[in-house]
Amino acid sequence: MLYDRLVDMITTIVRNNCGHKGEYGVNVIIEIQIESPRGNFSRKGKLLVKPSDFKRDPDETAAIAAFEWLREIRLVHGFNLGEHVVQKVIYNGEHDITEIVHQLHPMLDDLPF
Repeated sequence: MLYDRLVDMITTIVRNNCGHKGEYGVNVIIEIQIESPRGNFSRKGKLLVKPSDFKRDPDETAAIAAFEWLREIRLVHGFNLGEHVVQKVIYNGEHDITEIVHQLHPMLDDLPF
């Protein structure tokens, strides 16, 4: 738990301090729409991804970044994915990666790190 929080904090620091394309990463704009028992909500943010991964497979790279961000949102807001449904995930305003994020859930959410 402490390790996860440390990784999240470091990721956030890097994400906030490296806001340019170059050796540190490529920014992607992620929009997430979530259906909740208390109502629907959305989040939009700029996430930093590794340039070589983005060049190799931009959709998958953006989906992994979005999924990790969903994990952070879940921790902050205290919701579980059984009660909340990810309706839509889009990056850079036009690329729908909702299905890829849904496929990642069983693979990445059960990892021990």
